[in-house]
Amino acid sequence: MSWLAWLYFGAPIVVLLGVFLWTTGEGAREARGVTAGRRLIDAVLGELSAERVQTDGGRTSAWIDGVPLKLTICERHDQPRLELELPLRSCPVSLVVVRHGDRLDEDVPLPEPGWRTGDPAFDDALTLLGDREDVATAVTPQLREAAREVVGELGWKISNSTLRWEETAAEQEASDVAGRVPAALAMARAMAGDDEESAPGRRISDETAAPLAGLAAEQFFTRRPRGKKARRVARELADHPSGRVRLYAALALAPGGAQRLESIAGSDDGGERVLCDALAAASDLLPGELVAAAALEALEFPDEELRIAACSALAKEGHLDTVGALHRLAATRHVGRSVRDSANDAAAEIIARLGGDAVAGGLELAVEDPQEGGLSYPVNDPAEGALSRVTTEPGDGGLSYAREEPADES
Repeated sequence: MSWLAWLYFGAPIVVLLGVFLWTTGEGAREARGVTAGRRLIDAVLGELSAERVQTDGGRTSAWIDGVPLKLTICERHDQPRLELELPLRSCPVSLVVVRHGDRLDEDVPLPEPGWRTGDPAFDDALTLLGDREDVATAVTPQLREAAREVVGELGWKISNSTLRWEETAAEQEASDVAGRVPAALAMARAMAGDDEESAPGRRISDETAAPLAGLAAEQFFTRRPRGKKARRVARELADHPSGRVRLYAALALAPGGAQRLESIAGSDDGGERVLCDALAAASDLLPGELVAAAALEALEFPDEELRIAACSALAKEGHLDTVGALHRLAATRHVGRSVRDSANDAAAEIIARLGGDAVAGGLELAVEDPQEGGLSYPVNDPAEGALSRVTTEPGDGGLSYAREEPADES
């Protein structure tokens, strides 16, 4: 047979045979992988003493202490992978919690840090995403504590009201997989939901992270500002440590306050604009100390519009002990010029309004763009003659910042 005949007749046969052998081998390999994965599932269920088991194709469902656990063998990247799923009945669909750098989908990296809750142990380890209302109602101290272990240490992920864990099946030991389940089960049981009648006030008062307490108060009082329940919750929160919480509670109790809260909730702006509008309403309806306390907290938010609104509120209602916070904001790196100008202007207005009560020996406020050697107003009741920070990046000869407890040689 000539080489042309071989090329015409023999080569296709060889190619088809190779394809057949390859697909047969792949099929056998996949079958072996799935079989090994199912053996792993059986071993895991044995470790967990599952109460009831159902199998549907590649998915196995088990009930452990009354909580359903789904175990699935799936093919990803040509390798069988074991996936565990537990439902979180009271966890909103939009809420996402993963370890920093993790992904929910191979093609979709998650932004970091996402929401900042004010809980350093949680914020330093985990990325939180979700709708404003869902974060306010669902991200409780109990959830954060459980998530630090279940998500941060054990590698589960929270999304779509579900706890998920997934790894390559061949690399897992049944005892190691089973060891990740009890803490996740405890988290699922702990998030069974709260009594609707008593939950809002307790949710806010029990919250240990001030930003989330304020957010929870915002969501509650802008959506349900009227009625006996709103007034009862507002009275319970009158002495809350968060100025933002006290602001919303006081607005709910003030004459005309409920109407203003309803108008805020009806706006389409959303985001931190809600607190901007609340500060404006409070300036008309509430005592100055309540407005100043909430505005002082608002300076810590990254939103420029909110910071400017807070500076405006402090210019009208702030006392001398708020000047230091305004100076620190103006001296912060990467702060926009509009925020810096607003902070400096507010500090100047406070000093002009209350200058007669200034500390004896305190130095006058420096101009907004001080030159080298410029002096500024002392902060937070410093000792007589103490000097404060002069610029964001003071040049040679600039004087240093006076602390709350300055040294004698200041």
